Amino acid sequence: MKTNLSLNPKIITYILALVSVLILLKLLIEVIKDKFQFGLFIIACLFILTTIFCYSFKKLVYDNKFLYILDNAKEIKIDLRNVKTIKPTMTKIAGWTVWKIKYYNSNNKIKSIRFLPYGFKNKVFDFSETVKKHNTNLNFTTWTSNFDFDQ
Repeated sequence: MKTNLSLNPKIITYILALVSVLILLKLLIEVIKDKFQFGLFIIACLFILTTIFCYSFKKLVYDNKFLYILDNAKEIKIDLRNVKTIKPTMTKIAGWTVWKIKYYNSNNKIKSIRFLPYGFKNKVFDFSETVKKHNTNLNFTTWTSNFDFDQ
């Protein structure tokens, strides 16, 4: 049985896109009234950038043997023995920490994927316990003090 590891990124992206459009409409109304609001412009830019960032997220599910990365009609299957690292990043969206998984792909290259956890941290801890059963060398940390720019 597959278990959700990440929030559905499409729902988050749609909500952020809707809020971005509403802010842009408010900004347009203010510009038409000859009252450009720089603060509102900055907020609109931040929402648009966050929407673009969330659009790149993939849905993650796992079972007792594999991690599945679901991207539209494509499914990438990763053996849990190939998971190298699970750790939080310094990025937060609406107070939710973005987590990162590093793994070896089928060509034995290290890849990484970021996600917002489903059910707060609980699912991440459950996932790490499942991975530890297959990979005793898993590097699982619950804090970070640096930025990762590797994706």
